[in-house]
This record gives sequence, structure tokens and C-alpha cells, in this order.
Amino acid sequence: MRPPKHHFLMIMSGPEDGRIFEINKDQITIGRSDENDVVMNDDPYMKPAHALLIRQEGQFFVVSASSADQKTNVTIPLAIGRIFTLGATEFSIKAK
Repeated sequence: MRPPKHHFLMIMSGPEDGRIFEINKDQITIGRSDENDVVMNDDPYMKPAHALLIRQEGQFFVVSASSADQKTNVTIPLAIGRIFTLGATEFSIKAK
């Protein structure tokens, strides 16, 4: 039996290129506010509460507000290694 993989959120390019965050829970908040799990202070295009990274049954999704009132959300499935953009930052989920 294989040991479970550890997953990481890696910043691939943007103001904070190279930062790595361990995905150690099923929901991770991303944004400019200090209340987020992943704080992106240096990205001027990042909203205070920009997105939610969800891990559900071994799959990953990013939920991002698409409107100014943040009442309309867009949910995007993510494959391991796929690059996705939030604000001016490119991210990728990596497994180890």
C-alpha cells in the first residue's frame, strides 16, 4: 500500500514567485487579507478574500468570486501540475 501523497500549493510566477504552502486541510483561503491561509500581500490584483482551494475526495477545485459583489462564484476543477492564475499570480498544485 502506498503512503498518502502530500500536496503543496506552489507559486509559479508573480510577485511572490517560489513560495510554497503545504495543503494540510480540505479548504484553504487565498487572498490579500491577513486572515487567509495563503496571504498574497504583494499582488495588487488579489482581492482581500480572493479564492478558496478545496480538496474533496482526492480532487482539487478553486472557487473564485467572479463579480464585484462576490455573489457569483466560479468553480474550476484542477489537475495536479496544472497552472492556474489568481490575480497576477500563477499557482500550481504539486504532489510529493
